[in-house]
Amino acid sequence: MRGNRSLTLAHVQNSQFRVENGRGVSRKELQQVAREAAQALDLSVSVRSVLNELVAVWGEIDFNGKLIVWPSNNYLCDKTGLSERTLRYCINALVQLGLIAPKDSANGKRFSIRNKTGSLIDAFGFDLAPLYRRRDAFLAALTERDAIRASLKRCFDRVTICRRFVAEALETHRIKFGSTFIGRVTQDMLDLLKSTPRRSLNAPLALLESLSERWLRLRQVIEDELLKAGNGGKDCRQIETDNGPESTCNKVSEDDLEKSLPSVEAYFGSKVRTESDIRTAAEYLRPTLGAHKSAWNEAVEALGLTKASIVLLWVFQVYDDDQAAGRKQIVNPGGYFRAMSRLVAERKINLSHELHQLAIKRLAQHKEEPAIHTRNSPNFVGENIIP
Repeated sequence: MRGNRSLTLAHVQNSQFRVENGRGVSRKELQQVAREAAQALDLSVSVRSVLNELVAVWGEIDFNGKLIVWPSNNYLCDKTGLSERTLRYCINALVQLGLIAPKDSANGKRFSIRNKTGSLIDAFGFDLAPLYRRRDAFLAALTERDAIRASLKRCFDRVTICRRFVAEALETHRIKFGSTFIGRVTQDMLDLLKSTPRRSLNAPLALLESLSERWLRLRQVIEDELLKAGNGGKDCRQIETDNGPESTCNKVSEDDLEKSLPSVEAYFGSKVRTESDIRTAAEYLRPTLGAHKSAWNEAVEALGLTKASIVLLWVFQVYDDDQAAGRKQIVNPGGYFRAMSRLVAERKINLSHELHQLAIKRLAQHKEEPAIHTRNSPNFVGENIIP
């Protein structure tokens, strides 16, 4: 029934739609268009369910270019579970959105007209031709929406990567070089964090693109400062020769490697000496460290398998030392490995120097430990001897 539905401009406009002469429209094809329309227009659940039921009763018979369906309100209420009041609201919404056009009978009821042989010759109800004729517009809207969402995802990913790197780089700078530089940059980071929205498909793309550029600039500032601090204000003294991928800043001493990784050997259960040992230990300890496979593949591609393995073992030792000391400054060891491997690949961290410092630290700790005298020691005092 028409009920209290008043004639509007949408009624007149929608009634002008026609399907091309001789163009057969299947129910399956119409259902696909309905799904695209629901996504493109972001229809509510109730409006979408009414549209789906109208399409479901399409009998694939067009009346002079019109796709007429005539289900009763009782039928639609039973199928959708909606009240009649809500159903009328949904039908009106579909009309206003230009998806259906009412074709009213003289008494406002919906029904079909058949000839004496039982063939359909006309019907009164709702015309679905407007829905079908706008199929290209719906597809174009979905394509544009998907492109915007893909751009949003890339921007959010870029912001997340930069945010994590900035936080970890600041912590690295604070631990190794003091906090003079950190105070200036931390405030910039906090301002950016306040301006950065939570990940959402409805976030404004222009804002995200601007924020990602600001995060990239802040990351570059910190990278430059780390490079300057790590090399005493100078660039890496690498002279490009035919020595292959190895850098004079990153050549690792076997003696330093042996003395600097006690936790690695403890967890691995064996000495780490040869390249084969290094690679096997890194492969064994990578899941324990929580380094993602993508971070590992990136490090291997940038550094080579052996050097990437050494970086992973170094990060594992630094993380274990941090936990053992109770500082717990490295919250995400997998992300820390990703960041450090990038810095090593870019020659902004001297891997040889870092391992040498670890070895010196181990030696200093060993000297500070109290001597443990055995029975064969000249300083041993027997259990029953009173000094």
